[in-house]
Amino acid sequence: DPRSSALAIHRDIGRLTGLHVPVIIVDTQGRPWRLGAVGVAVGVAGMKPFVSYAGESDLVGNPLRGSMVCLADELAAASGLIMGQADEAVPAAIVRGIRYEKPEDDTERIAREDSENLFL
Repeated sequence: DPRSSALAIHRDIGRLTGLHVPVIIVDTQGRPWRLGAVGVAVGVAGMKPFVSYAGESDLVGNPLRGSMVCLADELAAASGLIMGQADEAVPAAIVRGIRYEKPEDDTERIAREDSENLFL
């Protein structure tokens, strides 16, 4: 259970260091309609995984209506450049300087519910 693992690691780091350190458990997944695999977040603790840009403007001033980004997935994909995909044996990546929101609790799901899954 990657969500439980992320939460346990997040709590242990906090207890040992006194710091709030978000944790993202990453796995590589293929994507429908795209070649190649990419790292995605399969478990998150200590940060809200999503950022909503609804109501803000794009680069040319057009209003964004439903733009929700999975920050956890973007960080997971970037971490793949450091951790590698083969025998690099780098088990973790440390990311600094990212703005994120702390969650009220760590129950927010990244994966869609089965009722929203397009492939079931």
